[in-house]
Amino acid sequence: MSRLDPEIKFEVIAPRSGESLATSEVYLFAEQDYNLGDFLSLKDLRHKLSEEFKLYQLASALPDLNSVDQFAAKLGSYFEGFSTRKMTAIGIGAGGTLVQDLAIRYPKLVRRVILINATTRICPSLGTRMIDWIESHLPLGLPLRKLSKAFDSRPELHRVRCPALIVTLPRATHFETAQAELLVNAIPNAYAAKVTAVENVSDKLFNLIDEFQNVSIKCPATSARQVKAQTGLGKEFYSDYPQGSGV
Repeated sequence: MSRLDPEIKFEVIAPRSGESLATSEVYLFAEQDYNLGDFLSLKDLRHKLSEEFKLYQLASALPDLNSVDQFAAKLGSYFEGFSTRKMTAIGIGAGGTLVQDLAIRYPKLVRRVILINATTRICPSLGTRMIDWIESHLPLGLPLRKLSKAFDSRPELHRVRCPALIVTLPRATHFETAQAELLVNAIPNAYAAKVTAVENVSDKLFNLIDEFQNVSIKCPATSARQVKAQTGLGKEFYSDYPQGSGV
């Protein structure tokens, strides 16, 4: 399937040099609407990435709670139809839910994921969060999840085998911070980063992504110790993170 489904739209941003990179290696950017400060930082981040990579900005609305699987399947099939071999998928907020599903469904396509203030579900309601609290006090894992047909990545996160960078921004809510900690602990090859200062957020994010490129795709587990020594990226969130990298 190389023809794009009508409900999925992209803004394709080629490198500013005019030398459009081959579709075999792309960046996918999926985001949820944020407050103005974070939105401007993310817009600047897209601009910086587009100077070096071919960037696909998802322009259509994110799927609803019950359509994440179908949306991810259409998205993955579209890129496979163009013989895309390497994708780094960046998900912000609820956009991170879609990226997680994409990485689970298409492990050969998605080679890295970057999850910024990401959640395991599309905008979970207060009622859903109350169920989360109840489940956290029960000994049977996630016994209530079958009561809802909404996509929930939590039972499948161990299947995200590619390197994953989990980032929280200065304005992250308590729930987003808790979700970030869950993602870092559940994804085998996850690295944690916490941006605390509100100044130059886009520069800090770009530097983190640049450092994240040092993680080996073929042997992410064996390179973890080396990456930790070189960049400070690891499983822990620090108050000013990562140490020694200027973030």
